[in-house]
Amino acid sequence: MDIITELNAFDAVVILAIAIPTAYVATKITLPKLRLLSITLASFLVIHGIYHLSAAVSETYGGAVLGLLSDGIVEPLSFVVLLFFTVMFYRLGAT
Repeated sequence: MDIITELNAFDAVVILAIAIPTAYVATKITLPKLRLLSITLASFLVIHGIYHLSAAVSETYGGAVLGLLSDGIVEPLSFVVLLFFTVMFYRLGAT
């Protein structure tokens, strides 16, 4: 196992561990705008954690399909959700 695989696995564990309390707090927030922002942030964290997990697994087992899934679908999806969060934060923070 090389260092990139270990770093991806470590990143996946840390990011998914951070996503759990973020999602829990998002369910407890009563303000609709803040709740929407928190849910969007939690979903970004989960998607990005899945990206790192699938990248680590594809590098370990050499799965070309899983590598394509992680780099071609999951990573761009996480960036789209992050961009969506940024736009929502800008719009909801301005009102």
